Amino acid sequence: MRFLKSDELINDKLAELSMNCLDAKALTNPYQMIKVVRMVGAKWGFSLLEDAPGEFNKLDEGLYKLVKHVFKLRRVNPENQQDAGKMYETMVNKATFGKLLKCRKGDLAWDIEAVKKHLELNKHKNTQVFGFAPLVVAKFGLTPTPQELFVHGLDEGIEGI
Repeated sequence: MRFLKSDELINDKLAELSMNCLDAKALTNPYQMIKVVRMVGAKWGFSLLEDAPGEFNKLDEGLYKLVKHVFKLRRVNPENQQDAGKMYETMVNKATFGKLLKCRKGDLAWDIEAVKKHLELNKHKNTQVFGFAPLVVAKFGLTPTPQELFVHGLDEGIEGI
C-alpha cells in the first residue's frame, strides 16, 4: 500500500524518520525505497502503474551506487531500457514485498488485480481512503474523504477555573 501513496505523504514519513533514526537505517526503510524507485523510474522512463515506458536515461554513478546499496543488487548499471526494466521490476517487487510488476522483454505489466485486492483490504484500516497518489485515485475510482481537524476539547471546562 505504501507504494501507491502520494509523494507528499512519502516525504512527510521520511521527514519523521530522519528525526527518529540513523541515516544508515533510514536508507532501507520502505518509504525511502519507494522514493528511490520513483526517482530511478523517472530516469528510466517508467512510472507508477503505467505500462508504456518513456525516454531512457542511464543512471549516474552516485545514484547507481545508492540503488545497489538500498536494494542489495549486484547487476551492472543498465545500458538500455530492456535491462533497466528487469532491474526496475526487482526494485518494485522488493519495495512492495510482493509481485506487483513483471517485465518481459522490456515491457512492464502491472498486476492490477493484486493492486485492487490490496486497495480493498486497505479500506478496512484506511476508511477515509487518504494519502493515495492522484493517479491511483483516478485509475481505481477512489473517493477520499477530507480529514477534519480536531479543534474541540482543549478549551472545554476552563471557564470555571
